[in-house]
Amino acid sequence: LGLVILALAVRLAALAVETHPYDLAGLSGPNGEMARNILVHGRWFVTNVNTPTAALQHQQRRLFDPAEIDYARADREPRFVPYRIQMPGPALLLAAVWWVTGEHRYLPLQLAQAFLDALAVVIVYWISRRLYRNRRAALLAAAGYAAFLPMAMLMRIPFYDPWAVLGTMAAFALFLWALEARVVWPRLVVVGAAVGGAMWFRPAVAVLPVALAVATIPRVGWRRATIHGLVPLVVALSLVAPYSLWTITDQGQFTPVNVGFGQVLWQGLGERPNRFGAVLDDGVTFDQVHAERPELAYATPSYDTHLRRKAFRVIAEHPGYYAELLAHRVPNALVPLSRSGRLARAHEALAGEGSLLARVRGQALEFSTVALAALAGPLLFGMAVAGLVLTWRRRRREHALLLASAAATFSVPIVLGVQWRYVAPATFVYLVLAGLAGDRILAAVAARSPGRHHARRRTTGNDRRGEL
Repeated sequence: LGLVILALAVRLAALAVETHPYDLAGLSGPNGEMARNILVHGRWFVTNVNTPTAALQHQQRRLFDPAEIDYARADREPRFVPYRIQMPGPALLLAAVWWVTGEHRYLPLQLAQAFLDALAVVIVYWISRRLYRNRRAALLAAAGYAAFLPMAMLMRIPFYDPWAVLGTMAAFALFLWALEARVVWPRLVVVGAAVGGAMWFRPAVAVLPVALAVATIPRVGWRRATIHGLVPLVVALSLVAPYSLWTITDQGQFTPVNVGFGQVLWQGLGERPNRFGAVLDDGVTFDQVHAERPELAYATPSYDTHLRRKAFRVIAEHPGYYAELLAHRVPNALVPLSRSGRLARAHEALAGEGSLLARVRGQALEFSTVALAALAGPLLFGMAVAGLVLTWRRRRREHALLLASAAATFSVPIVLGVQWRYVAPATFVYLVLAGLAGDRILAAVAARSPGRHHARRRTTGNDRRGEL
């Protein structure tokens, strides 16, 4: 209870400091526009290009609530376009909340994310306790999640990544719950429901049940492992099917989930200097496409197909470049916070003219962000590796499940492009393993304390009953 309260305090404090975050407002804003168009115009999953939202946000460098914007002119002369660059899960949540409250503001969704992520401390505790039967290690993992400030900052942004984090943890916990059952398929249906719900925010979560099923092969065999992976996947895909069918109404251009694969793949090729023109910038990419195919509209399937073909052609012509890019992305994915968007902007802010001391004084928040991330990411990675190594001999099966979850999270970003928010769903894996390392450290300290030998044996031994 104390850790949940701590987690909630950290998340509400992060939200209070910046209630209208400009971070990723270009992704949050369209969710509000889609939700408003559902309620006001009865139009699903579309944005009105005549609204002033984007211009206002860029001008004042903050996220605008739709309740703050004058839509009179935009509503008189609307030009609706389907918005398919991201899944509409946040828009549906906002529409439901706004239908009840009548106020078109993001705060209810931000508060919901903060409260649910605070409760996720219990999930982290339960996962660690269920896997390793070690109360102290579970408490350390839960405490780490409660105080993890980068997660609190992510949860204050009303868009899809926070729900991908929550959905991944919930699906993993439910998968462990399903492994306990004699008749497993009803629980696997529940796992599939959690995965399907998360796919309305980030479709890559579909990889999770497959990866977890592979990790259970040494324990249950190929046949049962196939059931463990197939049942949740089929249920999840059936829950996303309504959106897939809706895409047929969008100019008859069917896509199973949101478009954007081609754009992200092409722009990801621009992470490093190159001779073929790829740049990690939406605006530059838009200008490139319109110079070649001016008839293509942004974020449409045809726009994305054009970029996907360009990317495939470049990869085929420069396989060595792409291989080096993948090798460069692996450590960026493995070390938490190494590719944080806020961290990159902080580096840019500190790289300006004048003395370093003057820049630090003028950019105190950015400097603290750089210092915190530069220390926290490698420290968390090192503790997780230590926990893995110290307990590998007796805990291979349990570790295999955690590593499978992390691999599922990393797989798509490594192929397309790594940012910390893409791999944030793996944070609980690091914290659970770090909790094991912390438990070993505390046990070693207790062992060195005089007169503590018998107490240590009573309090730090793992209860092996019921373990996987």
